[in-house]
Amino acid sequence: MKIIILTSSSDMRYARGSDRVIHYARETLNKEFDQVLYLTGNSIYKFCIGIIKIIINNPFTFNFIIYNAQSSLCSKSNPYWIYYYFISWIFRIKTVVYWHEMPYFVENKTGKSKFILWLFKNKKIIQLCCSEANKHSAFVFDKNPNITNINNCIIPRKTPKIFLLSKFTVITIGSFDLTKGADIWTEVAINVCNKNDEIQFIWCGDGVKNETVMDECKQKVVNSNFEDRISFLGRVEDAAVLTSAAHLYFSSSRLDSFPLSVLEAMSFGKNIIHYESGGVKEQVGDYGICIENFDCNKTATAILKQYDAFVLDSNSVFNKNLYNRYLDNYTL
Repeated sequence: MKIIILTSSSDMRYARGSDRVIHYARETLNKEFDQVLYLTGNSIYKFCIGIIKIIINNPFTFNFIIYNAQSSLCSKSNPYWIYYYFISWIFRIKTVVYWHEMPYFVENKTGKSKFILWLFKNKKIIQLCCSEANKHSAFVFDKNPNITNINNCIIPRKTPKIFLLSKFTVITIGSFDLTKGADIWTEVAINVCNKNDEIQFIWCGDGVKNETVMDECKQKVVNSNFEDRISFLGRVEDAAVLTSAAHLYFSSSRLDSFPLSVLEAMSFGKNIIHYESGGVKEQVGDYGICIENFDCNKTATAILKQYDAFVLDSNSVFNKNLYNRYLDNYTL
């Protein structure tokens, strides 16, 4: 079976997300894929390269085209996607849509979004998602959508602690943008650092999606004089190494379906602080520390309590229940 996966980026640093979707499709279709073409329409050059690849590999032989989340259907991040749509229509390539977050379709129903919905409503599509929290995405197509839910999974691995962190460390991993709650994270970090000198915060992830957010947050940290304890590391090659060394994971996302970074934290048995929105609550079950949505004061209090527990018992940073939940449900 041959498939095309359409993404908003041809940067293979982000291939993990595409590979995750391929896993969903393989499980749903119960088929092995002999060939996978990773294509994008984010520029005319990349689109032309994609067309050449399809022609070389014989367009009549492809079974499915998979749209990797809403960004692959967005005129802003993937402007030439529509031409892939017509190519798939001409060559009768079946369609799979993976629903992730839904900002372009649910919150901002622009004319372009409505046009996209109209196109897909007239096609028989296979719909996938990775959590109950993002199933709502499919309801824009059908009041009773036929959608398959397959949770994210990662391969268990042992990541040695190659260094020890001198302070109690709260870590977060993700793109530094508003969806991931970068502004919330910064406010919480400053709040905690004002109250405790032995806690530090680390964010791993770049600010590609919205550079002004990172600049604004960095300036707030500078103004608060906490540059030594609130760190923006940018993209880290193997952030899991830092997660394994940290004491606490903080998911500040406003909307996240089933983040792999949280799974990595669970695989190391880290305590996880998260909000009610998105799929993290579903992901960690009853074993996370759930805070009312985006309440920075309550979040800071929860982090300080975790520090106090660590001072009394250093083993408190290991959450056996979360670790076992990961092993039982989310391993490949």
